[in-house]
Amino acid sequence: WKSADGQILQTIDCGAVGGVSAIKISPDGSFVAAACQDVDHTIKLFSVDDGSMLATIIGGDKKVLCLAFSEVPITPGPVWRILQGGVKHFRVISYNAATRAITSKTGGYGADVRKSHVICASSVPMPIGEDGTASGNEFLIGLSDGSLAFLGRGESKVGAFNPILKGAVNALYVAKLKEATPEEPAVLKVVVAGTNGVIKVLDQELQPERECALCSVQPCTA
Repeated sequence: WKSADGQILQTIDCGAVGGVSAIKISPDGSFVAAACQDVDHTIKLFSVDDGSMLATIIGGDKKVLCLAFSEVPITPGPVWRILQGGVKHFRVISYNAATRAITSKTGGYGADVRKSHVICASSVPMPIGEDGTASGNEFLIGLSDGSLAFLGRGESKVGAFNPILKGAVNALYVAKLKEATPEEPAVLKVVVAGTNGVIKVLDQELQPERECALCSVQPCTA
């Protein structure tokens, strides 16, 4: 839709599926990724310009709950990385915009870690080196056990889980306050909310800074 007047700009048809469980647009506005509620939980990529389907890949045997594009594609290509999160799983999809080749890799939770549902996810702004390559943490994922986890650039295995909420992390937002430079990472704030009505503001190390309770009349606490 056009935000000014609500005019429909493009219609995308996912075909004969039971529904769409997650949808995301790429940072450059070129592609739309949709998670379909069919038997294979198919992930489909469409062109924003003409609505045509560019690529499709099987999502697995478990429902997909969220999608997130990396903020910066890998070059040459460009190759976009897309995080697919869902019921007791996550995957990392790679889509080459030049060749339309698409692949996926199952994400790893680490040894002796109980798998939780990945309910929400966001890209993380990354510093760009002098050679034009991005590095650092690429995605932040929110889990049903109340924890958050970073996924590094080019990685498919989470290194550590950070307990944040007593209930599930149902929503998260990464706010960029200052752009990254080759010398310094971006300055970020992370906002998370869950089933217990608590909203927390965290710094980029996932340390709490403020907390608000939706069911409380008390002001937010630092």
